[in-house]
Amino acid sequence: LKSEALRDRVRLGLLRLRLAGNPRGQLEEVERALDRFPLKETDPLDPPYLELAALYLEADRPDRAREWLAGYERNVPAQWRRGRVGSEVQYLRAQSALALEERRFPEAVRLLRESDQGECAVCVLPLLARAYDRAGAPDSARTLYERYVATPSTSRWILDAIELPTALKRLGELYE
Repeated sequence: LKSEALRDRVRLGLLRLRLAGNPRGQLEEVERALDRFPLKETDPLDPPYLELAALYLEADRPDRAREWLAGYERNVPAQWRRGRVGSEVQYLRAQSALALEERRFPEAVRLLRESDQGECAVCVLPLLARAYDRAGAPDSARTLYERYVATPSTSRWILDAIELPTALKRLGELYE
């Protein structure tokens, strides 16, 4: 139960950070939640390592993201990671975000392509578009943003709330 409460706080912090900015305030709120729900009191195989890594990457704190990813690699057995729905995808995407932050663009793209698993036909597209955009390949970014915007998917309602406004804005900038 404590794992879920902490995970919910981290997800809320990440959503607020993406929508409203203010990385410092969101990190402070999540760190208060970490004080309230210490990891030692959560399920040892299920702390929100990956969610915390994503939050710190989004808040431009790759040092802290590396710590959470290292904790995940150290404490969660590989068979547990592979056996959980979404864990491997989330891990690969966190690794990709870190590679992108460190300007290792080919590795970031490779990890994102590897993370393209499951039924969601659009989930990786805005991430790939941003990776190509940051790598200085605007034509590839534009193509991926166009595919993201045009591809029908039942998963859109989850993703579009966060990704669609940014994708449309950037697509317009690329057209200019």
